Amino acid sequence: MVRKLVRYRVRSGQRGRVEEAVREFVRAVRKHEPRTAYQANALAEDALSFVHYMEFPGPAEEARHREAEYTQRFVAVLVPLCAEAPHFEDLEAIEPA
Repeated sequence: MVRKLVRYRVRSGQRGRVEEAVREFVRAVRKHEPRTAYQANALAEDALSFVHYMEFPGPAEEARHREAEYTQRFVAVLVPLCAEAPHFEDLEAIEPA
């Protein structure tokens, strides 16, 4: 399992455009990647910051996600609207003993 967290902050006045792009992107992920868990969130206390959590079945699925046309389209829309570029972090699950 591959787990990632991405954080970014958009420029003032861009939240609406970003939310629209995020909704379209998440719909595409759910349609084309039924085994991928993907959750996008806006931080409640900061109207311009976003956090996405993703969980891929394995490295091959993560690579396909990165290379997918809908991912490339989302990145092309998102990055120019960012005040702070997306920052990706790898996560390790803490499983119960």
